[in-house]
Amino acid sequence: MTIPLLESRPRREGAIGAVTSIGIEMAAELAQNGGRFCFDYVKLLKAGGTGFVTGIAGGWVVKGAFKLLRAMRGLDEVATATRIFYRGTSKLAATEIVENQAVDVARIMEHQAQAGAQRAGVFLTSQLETAEHFASIPYGKGQVLGPAVVKIEVPAAQFVQFVEENGIKLEQAISGMPGRTETLIPFGLMDTFNAMAKYSLVP
Repeated sequence: MTIPLLESRPRREGAIGAVTSIGIEMAAELAQNGGRFCFDYVKLLKAGGTGFVTGIAGGWVVKGAFKLLRAMRGLDEVATATRIFYRGTSKLAATEIVENQAVDVARIMEHQAQAGAQRAGVFLTSQLETAEHFASIPYGKGQVLGPAVVKIEVPAAQFVQFVEENGIKLEQAISGMPGRTETLIPFGLMDTFNAMAKYSLVP
């Protein structure tokens, strides 16, 4: 099938494109004939190692085959994208996290209990500067080998599902610290989080 690039015009409203491994050609043909593709969101599911992508009506519009193919390449990027967080801690704890590829929940629970923390869990942030700030408060004078920051990478699609299923609130404003945000992962969910996360030291 020959697809003229950038020549299609939206002559038909309400056409919904479903992009699957077997529906690409049909979707491209509809775009060539002037179809309008609307996607409310893209939900990524994996079964048996095969990616399955569906588009649901009502969001952004793809006009013509050229833009459709570009959009599909974008979906591939979403499927392989990662979400990055940071955690400020001591150099000793950070080294152990990276070596074990897991956060030591028991240690954090003990520290929070001793400090009388009002909220319990593992605090992360998408802001490197915020993680550095919180690492410097208890460890800035060289305690436990000094401050350090752990970089945490999680698969974006898997993390979105994890957040939705467990009602986790992402990047909430930190009281009294304008512009700084944090994400709290409950202790009971850390085994699941550790299993998907990749930990490394920020130089």
